[in-house]
Amino acid sequence: MPKKITESQDQGNAGEQAFADWAAKMHWYPTKLVPDAGIDYVCQIRGERISASTSVMPGHLLNVSVRSTVEDSDSVKIDRSDAELIFSTASPMVFALVRRAPLGQADQIAIRVCDEAFVAEIEHFLRSTKNTHTLHFSDAMTNPCEIQENVEQLFIQPHRPMIARIRAEFRLNGLLQGPHAEILHTELGTVMYIHSEDLESQTIVSQNVDLESAIQDIGINVVFTPRSLIPPHGMRETGPSAGGRVAMPEERVDQPHAMESTGEELTGFPRIRAQIEKELSLWNYDLALTSAEQLESEMQKGQIGTDAVPPEILFLLARVHVIHGETEDAESAYHITQANEFLTRIDKFLSTTPSSELSEDVGALRGAIENIENGPDAALAFLADYTNPYAVRIRLAMFVNKQELDNALSLIEGRSLHLSWCDLGTTVFAAKGRVEDAMAVVKWAKEHDQSGKYPQCVVRLADALMGIALADQEPGRNILPYYLSDEERIKVREVIEVL
Repeated sequence: MPKKITESQDQGNAGEQAFADWAAKMHWYPTKLVPDAGIDYVCQIRGERISASTSVMPGHLLNVSVRSTVEDSDSVKIDRSDAELIFSTASPMVFALVRRAPLGQADQIAIRVCDEAFVAEIEHFLRSTKNTHTLHFSDAMTNPCEIQENVEQLFIQPHRPMIARIRAEFRLNGLLQGPHAEILHTELGTVMYIHSEDLESQTIVSQNVDLESAIQDIGINVVFTPRSLIPPHGMRETGPSAGGRVAMPEERVDQPHAMESTGEELTGFPRIRAQIEKELSLWNYDLALTSAEQLESEMQKGQIGTDAVPPEILFLLARVHVIHGETEDAESAYHITQANEFLTRIDKFLSTTPSSELSEDVGALRGAIENIENGPDAALAFLADYTNPYAVRIRLAMFVNKQELDNALSLIEGRSLHLSWCDLGTTVFAAKGRVEDAMAVVKWAKEHDQSGKYPQCVVRLADALMGIALADQEPGRNILPYYLSDEERIKVREVIEVL
């Protein structure tokens, strides 16, 4: 009996080949997955051209599911598993719709990206009882420039949190007035904060079971809050905040010298700066570096004059590179070199236009570099005479990292609280058993916070108290409930009561 091929298989093979040819012309560099389980191709998306013969390859990977129509048809069908894959995949995903043409004519390719409209459409389908959903060629994009622009937008923020945010806002629309979701990444995991004016009273949450059921399958822990935890772009704090991680993930901080808000929509150079500051405040360091490199590229191309770049911008770029210099990988030396170049340019500015605040922050950042190059002891000696809030944070972080809690306590004891380091102060007080002082810092942060420091203080308080409660457990052990002693259970309940 001869081998056989079905018409649908033949159409699928032809459609995939048509897409592969089209993708190569788009510089997407497609790789066929064998076997495929809903994703037919993974494409490496070429970045911007940096010379006449060279382009950047930023490592952007795009998942593509190819669907072929019958000749001259406008639609294809996907099933529920295809739709669920959009929400579960970690990398951005698009549908490539191939409109088959008669022999001798060129097939047409259209791309459907996961924008808010498409996510809402798929969410509506999955909440229905239907087994299939129709995608129309006419609803997708065919213009190459439009496709490229929209695909590049998919890499601005992580795919899965973006999908979760859009789904949550779609599901809660109608249950809350103007619901907005924000994603916060911490060392303890990822949390989605949903805020709305309707949530001024917590009884609304406790009495409305539809709120919880609406987001139960989003896949991220959710906290309801009446107002945003993220300040508008450019909101100025009461003073300079802090800089890099200082050799440990906990030392993630907000931006110093924040740009003042003009109340107008930001574009161009100010927009990139605001984006960097936002990503740093959310601890999205890779995205901050991407935005910083875009800004540096504009500077190198002469689109922004060297003398026209404010020193605060140079300091911001230096901070981003110091953060990435702490990774101790092959790129660490490059990032430190870049940071030092920007700091040298700031020194030139300060020689003609003195600024004690900026000068002290530059010195503190050099202390962070000293830590990377020669270790914390050398860095602490370098920073011994620095008492500005930014330097206090960096010194405090080093003491905590070295488990020198007495020195950390001495550094902040009697010092006026500041948003630059209050979250680390919470850690120190709690770790020293001074829970009331730690809670006082949290309360202060709640009253003075405009940049997300309050939730960071709460997280650090929880982390420190849980560390005390479970101090007798084996380090690195996956602690299950039945591993806890009766005394440990009581301590954990006390932590929950404190929070």
